[in-house]
Amino acid sequence: MFTNKNPLKLSNIFTLDLRSLALFRIALALVIIGDLVTKFSQIKANYSDYGNLPRIDLVNSIIDTASWSLHLSTGSVFGQQLLFLFALFWAGLLLIGYRTTLASVFCWLMLISLHNRNPNIVNNFDDILRLASFWSMFLPLGVFYSCDRALNTSMKTIPNRITSAGTVSFIVQLCLIYLSALSPLPNSSLWLVLFCSLLIFISWFDNLWRLVAIAFFIVFHFAQGLSLATAVLTIIWLALIPSRIWNLLYKRIYSQAIAGLKINYDRDCGFCKKIVYLLRTFLILPGIPLLEAQDNPVVYEDMEKHNSWVIEDYRGQRYFKWYGIAYVVSISPLLWWLVPILRLPP
Repeated sequence: MFTNKNPLKLSNIFTLDLRSLALFRIALALVIIGDLVTKFSQIKANYSDYGNLPRIDLVNSIIDTASWSLHLSTGSVFGQQLLFLFALFWAGLLLIGYRTTLASVFCWLMLISLHNRNPNIVNNFDDILRLASFWSMFLPLGVFYSCDRALNTSMKTIPNRITSAGTVSFIVQLCLIYLSALSPLPNSSLWLVLFCSLLIFISWFDNLWRLVAIAFFIVFHFAQGLSLATAVLTIIWLALIPSRIWNLLYKRIYSQAIAGLKINYDRDCGFCKKIVYLLRTFLILPGIPLLEAQDNPVVYEDMEKHNSWVIEDYRGQRYFKWYGIAYVVSISPLLWWLVPILRLPP
């Protein structure tokens, strides 16, 4: 259905859904973690003074003085391992969305440092990964499905979509990546890639054409042979998933059980409050009311009696302690499969 009054307006063309950016954040963090874990076993050969490029050889060959590297501070295997663990720490924070912007900055800096330590083994995958990490610093990746969101108890309404200088630059850069790589392609593929890369600038019919572009490039990368570089490009396309897809998914997962769920916690327990907010976020249960038990005398009495939070389902039945956790997980559209494990005897 045609929904945009002015589909050529910049705020329509360069809008990104914050839930898509969260998905991009998770995928990007997993790729960075996987890359670091893979290279961890090659530290001695590629990043220490005992490998194929000792620091003295690298320093003597550096022409560009801007090619700095924190990994040049030590040539020992143990020292490099500590730097890898430091990078993994920040990638882990990016994954869970804690101090997301700061984590994005450190992930980018550590990638630059790692790649400059041994430029002989840097390939297209590293270049695109570094580019994706750079633009992630200018995008609000931690608004949804993150610790930052869960621990933000503000009642202020958060929009699902955003248009900013960061989203404009991100989308334009994605197009430039493809335009710069057109020359090796045959003529038929060249024009098809060019056409589909421009589809993301068409916002008619609630970004239907953007969906066509996303589907095309995912299929295109698989057809060409999914390499590490094209895998990162596929991940970048996740950030462009339009709102209509998320709205359809929410309609499918929204059930009577989710609609009727109430979570009551002890307002005098700061830890309890953080836990219920984290559960609501990571179990993908948006909009579930988190209530202070003290506001309801009957619920408060049950809380005192069982020394537990109080979970109420849509039928009014109450659950306490571990059984409450098991019930909340059971209606999660993401982690419901954990319930048989949670219900095992301790």
